[in-house]
Amino acid sequence: MKLYVFLVNTGTTLTFDTELTVQTVADLKHAIQSKYKIAIQHQVLVVNGGECMAADRRVCTYSAGTDTNPIFLFNKEMILCDRPPAIPKTTFSTENDMEIKVEESLMMPAVFHTVASRTQLALEMYEVAKKLCSFCEGLVHDEHLQHQGWAAIMANLEDCSNSYQKLLFKFESIYSNYLQSIEDIKLKLTHLGTAVSVMAKIPLLECLTRHSYRECLGRLDSLPEHEGSEKAEMKRSTELVLSPDMPRTTNESLLTSFPKSVEHVSPDTADAESGKEIRESCQSTVHQQDETTIDTKDGDLPFFNVSLLDWINVQDRPNDVESLVRKCFDSMSRLDPRIIRPFIAECRQTIAKLDNQNMKAIKGLEDRLYALDQMIASCGRLVNEQKELAQGFLANQKRAENLKDASVLPDLCLSHANQLMIMLQNHRKLKTCLTCNYFFLVVTFCMLLGNF
Repeated sequence: MKLYVFLVNTGTTLTFDTELTVQTVADLKHAIQSKYKIAIQHQVLVVNGGECMAADRRVCTYSAGTDTNPIFLFNKEMILCDRPPAIPKTTFSTENDMEIKVEESLMMPAVFHTVASRTQLALEMYEVAKKLCSFCEGLVHDEHLQHQGWAAIMANLEDCSNSYQKLLFKFESIYSNYLQSIEDIKLKLTHLGTAVSVMAKIPLLECLTRHSYRECLGRLDSLPEHEGSEKAEMKRSTELVLSPDMPRTTNESLLTSFPKSVEHVSPDTADAESGKEIRESCQSTVHQQDETTIDTKDGDLPFFNVSLLDWINVQDRPNDVESLVRKCFDSMSRLDPRIIRPFIAECRQTIAKLDNQNMKAIKGLEDRLYALDQMIASCGRLVNEQKELAQGFLANQKRAENLKDASVLPDLCLSHANQLMIMLQNHRKLKTCLTCNYFFLVVTFCMLLGNF
């Protein structure tokens, strides 16, 4: 038993040990790279139906890998390369010498040795005919597999295209809702400066915070030992809230960052008034914060001096209010219609290209494959005719040996000469079939490659 992988690019079948079926697809790709020198990044493995093989799944979970239903392999390097790949061609050493052997045999005299020699030549021509027919059948089989591989990749493309369209439709719907609510979002960000200044003035009750601190310590003690780093980070964040000497520069940097963020997100004149409101609100907040700081310096600092803003900032480090606002402004700048609308137009163009019927269907390919099947049937008839003629040669030789009458040799040798010419014509037809199969193989590959 073998595991069969069909290389669609060249129409060749690759074989591997069946032990790879219980291993992962990634292991199969490594085996392909090791044995056939195809880099892993250039391999695309697809099964019949269009499903792309996942690297972490086992090969045996896919219903593929037999000689009639192989795994289809696409080499992206061959597709992107300017020069076409070399298609292997098998030659038979005896097929070119057959005409010379027949000519030499026709020149031999009418003796018993000539009868025996021509009989051996007829048997040899029959064996060559079987090899040629078998090889032609293999070529036609490979061409049918190429067509199946192409159908599989087209099914995969269809699935990807449908998923892509659904995602684009969902994105357009969400983005349309965003554009309708963008003014409300800007208004909320405008009022955020005032909200921050208010939170900076609201003190926390020490008793409530101490109780929360004790509960936090209890949770930290119950954490497993492997979460020690997380425990230390949470403890430091909690102690920052409870520290009487915690620096107050965080609030000031937060408030002063609002004007910069607003300037970044309002590039056009249409949002100038909104940006002005945000800057005025934030500047007034900074002045109020400075006055609060001066008043605090004049008096005696209490032992517990923590505001609501301080407590919020340490709850989800490092995601404080300042970073949250910065992310909002950055996201709004990236979602500018001048950026998104060309992107949506490009996505629609891509979907239109994927829906190209000339790419999905190769005109005339099925007719060519049907013609090849008919040609294989004619090859089978030629092989049967060669077999019957060879058996006639063998029967005549045995009859001549039994009679031992030299008078029958001239007529027998003349009959054998005519039959050899018939077998030579059949041999030429088989060679023509082989050439046509190679031609169709190259044409089929070029048609498949041209549709990528």
